[in-house]
Amino acid sequence: MNRYFTFVLRHRIAVLILMGIISVASGLSLSRAVIASSVGEMFFGDSPAYLGYLERIQVFGSDEMIVMAYDDSDPLSAQSLDKLEAVVAEIATLDEVGRVTSLLDAQRIQSDPLGLKIETWAEAARAHPSERRALMDELSQDRRRSGLLLGRSHKQAAMLIELEVNPHRTGEKGPILMAGILKAFAKAGYPAHTVHRAGMPAVMAECVALTRQSLGLIFPIVLLVMLSIVTVLFRSPTPVMLAGGVSLLSVLWTLGLATATDAKLTIFESIVPAVIAIVAISDVVHLWSAYLHSLASGAEKQDAIQQSATDVGKACLLTSVTTFVGFVSLTLIPTPMFRQLGWELGFGVAMALLLAMTLVPIAATIGDTPSIKARKMDNPVARLVDGMTRICALVSTRYPRTIIIVFAVWAAIMAVGAAQSTIETSFLRRLSPDNIIRQDALVFEANFAGTRAVDVFVSTPTPEALLDPILIHQLAEYEIALEALPGVDVALSYIDLLRMIHEALGGEGELPQTRAAISQYLLLFELGGGEALDQIIDFERQNTRMAVRVNEDKMRAIHRISVQAEDLSRIHLPPEVEVEASGMLALTGAWLDNIVIGQRRGVGVSFIVITVLMCFGLGSVRIGLLSMIPNLLPLLVLVGTCGLVWTEIDSDTTVILMMAIGIGVDDTIHFLMRFRVESERTPDRDIALNNTFSFAGRAIVMTTVALALGYAPFMLSDYYSTRILGTLLPYTLCVAMLADLLLIPAFIQVGWMRYPASMSGEQIENIATV
Repeated sequence: MNRYFTFVLRHRIAVLILMGIISVASGLSLSRAVIASSVGEMFFGDSPAYLGYLERIQVFGSDEMIVMAYDDSDPLSAQSLDKLEAVVAEIATLDEVGRVTSLLDAQRIQSDPLGLKIETWAEAARAHPSERRALMDELSQDRRRSGLLLGRSHKQAAMLIELEVNPHRTGEKGPILMAGILKAFAKAGYPAHTVHRAGMPAVMAECVALTRQSLGLIFPIVLLVMLSIVTVLFRSPTPVMLAGGVSLLSVLWTLGLATATDAKLTIFESIVPAVIAIVAISDVVHLWSAYLHSLASGAEKQDAIQQSATDVGKACLLTSVTTFVGFVSLTLIPTPMFRQLGWELGFGVAMALLLAMTLVPIAATIGDTPSIKARKMDNPVARLVDGMTRICALVSTRYPRTIIIVFAVWAAIMAVGAAQSTIETSFLRRLSPDNIIRQDALVFEANFAGTRAVDVFVSTPTPEALLDPILIHQLAEYEIALEALPGVDVALSYIDLLRMIHEALGGEGELPQTRAAISQYLLLFELGGGEALDQIIDFERQNTRMAVRVNEDKMRAIHRISVQAEDLSRIHLPPEVEVEASGMLALTGAWLDNIVIGQRRGVGVSFIVITVLMCFGLGSVRIGLLSMIPNLLPLLVLVGTCGLVWTEIDSDTTVILMMAIGIGVDDTIHFLMRFRVESERTPDRDIALNNTFSFAGRAIVMTTVALALGYAPFMLSDYYSTRILGTLLPYTLCVAMLADLLLIPAFIQVGWMRYPASMSGEQIENIATV
């Protein structure tokens, strides 16, 4: 580190010019950036299951459905139907809308002397307005439409807006589409409070809108908070400008490289600027604190700059490496989104350290020597920090065994909570309870069938196999079995259509008994004007789609329903019939299993790598292994607390573990590396500990407070995955600080951690030149 500082100071003009060139290039690259987050590309990439799903929906249509409900005391009245026609006409013109199904399209099947009479419920209501109530009662008995287009109380109606098949559609189009839909309802005279939305695209549109809005606001607030903390701590413009410059340049260089590799940035990459800025400012705080400490110890300006490299340079390098490992471990999660996020955060951490190690010595050399008061950091905040440090030093050194017992009991309680936890994801529940989408979900739950669906694709080996009456009855039994599954509201297929036609024509039994009758029924339906048959069965009568409506909003639970659907098929259908349960929701649930496995693998790998780095950096295998105990504790506390409070933990919470293990270990490194230096300078353990607290304790408290307050603005978000960066991550970091300032000194006091003492000048000189 000394050599690097010397090189930077000797060639500072050339270094600054090079930094300017890199910054301009990064700015030009960043100017090409566009926000484009395709859900499929972010989560699934080229997964075979996802590609197979895309092939299926090319045939039967997309399962991405927005469900819009509206309050109406008489939904089949002429006035209501006129308003509905205006809404549907406008929505149909919006980009990405493939098909709109409403009461205007719901078909009523009746017998006719010439075959079948097929008309819409809207046509029947207009023709016989006095029979509207009876028509609504009849509609509520239609399995295909009851609970989907007409509410149970008959005072709400709904429409299904099927999106076009477009795997490259970006999430950013969701809020635009939803705004257009809501505008269509408002234009037709529906007050906003009478219109409700549901469906995965509607939920994701809200998530994207909230994330974009909050992160656009949060980054400036994070930067303002962090710079305010630096101002309060140091009372000097130089470290404030340094912190701002290092953080902004780190962000610029990182995003510049990201857009150079791919101009499309996902909405989730919006957390990158704030996270990198926080880490960068933390590096500046450590380096500038060391510089002031050296000055306060009596060193000349130039010597103080060099000593700051000696005192914390190596520690900062190791902390950046461990943080880098924690962030890069995100790439082990098997989704393009997390892989991109992982390397960007890792690269940003590396750039933050490089820039801090470059600009801090240059600024210290060029700027005026800080005053004596500034060197001592004599201000109320610093005195408060010193007070906290002294209390920790007193308690940990005087009652070490008590501290160890307390932490052991705490860990045991958290282990119980962790054992009770399960990982699940509900995009709906990531929104705050008072969010409009959560409120609308209650309306749908009370009045409609499930707005989420699992598509069950049934494939037979030969054309027209789906006209076989034996298979028809087997499919009917399979449909009943599907509806008996927990979480399933209704299962719909072409079997229901056949049943209705059979009943209208006065056939015996529930279903036709011959192949000819089945074929004739479908032909009569099409000749009579029946529509949307292509959505449930193909022209060759070889493949069909069953829509299983579920009232479950948790992704892994929906995936389990899809697995159960496939298992039931092997019981109720012949072995030559292939059944695949799919759909965007089922795929997401299945992929979450892979994500959870990847997250656990990432936590494990990063923990092992960081442990090896700690053993190497601290110069002792024993101390390196013991040092990971206070770093494992915050992770256990996080999972245990979540398990005790929620039982089901959102999968994104695990990302906090991967970030926390890299960031939280920083304080351990600073404390133990300083203790190593002090131990080699004095044989007295108490003096070595006291000096360690004086030098590293203050910096640990300051940086933890700075990090916690820096992440706190994320609490402003209404979206869970963003909000936990401002709640759970600071909580974890504070636990890590307590473990470092209480548990590690306790380990030292009971003799579990020790370095050989030596007062030889040769050793001290060697340490000073590291």
